[in-house]
Amino acid sequence: MRRIELCQAFLAGTLLAAACSSCSSADPTGGTPPGFARAKGTNVSVARPANWTAGSAPSKTMTATASSPDQGAEVDVLENLLAGASKGSKDILVDTVEAGPQMNTTGYHRTHTGPVDVKGAKAATRVDYTFTDVKKGPCQAVDVAILAPDAQIHAVRVIWRRGGLDKRTVDHIVGSIEVNG
Repeated sequence: MRRIELCQAFLAGTLLAAACSSCSSADPTGGTPPGFARAKGTNVSVARPANWTAGSAPSKTMTATASSPDQGAEVDVLENLLAGASKGSKDILVDTVEAGPQMNTTGYHRTHTGPVDVKGAKAATRVDYTFTDVKKGPCQAVDVAILAPDAQIHAVRVIWRRGGLDKRTVDHIVGSIEVNG
């Protein structure tokens, strides 16, 4: 009898752990959460809080952008980061996306790196980091490096003043990324 009770307790614990891990994992929704609107680039789109202001695409590489009302946070869609007919791979995602912040910021410090699911992508990696911006001061950021089906590398960058954006908002933005083409 004791053995059956132990097996039942073990099974219940296993099921509970599986349920909790699926609740906390960042499944790609590929959709737009309530209270958000889409920022659409040529090949990649991402949800941003509805009260953020969409900007015009400033370059061929930065195809969509939006900023918070106080300009303390922004989301940018960066596309086609490889030159010419170059093909990307999962192995160069982090190096490709990390080069920009490393060269163009002060005090760059990577705080986390790990795989993330992005709807329509062959692979994607999330890179969290901190740095100091000349205008905004101490900042946090997340870059999601995306390997598209055509082997091109794209990225979605979320930047905010340190402490100025809650984890839930950042996770909604990251979980909403889609490769459209």
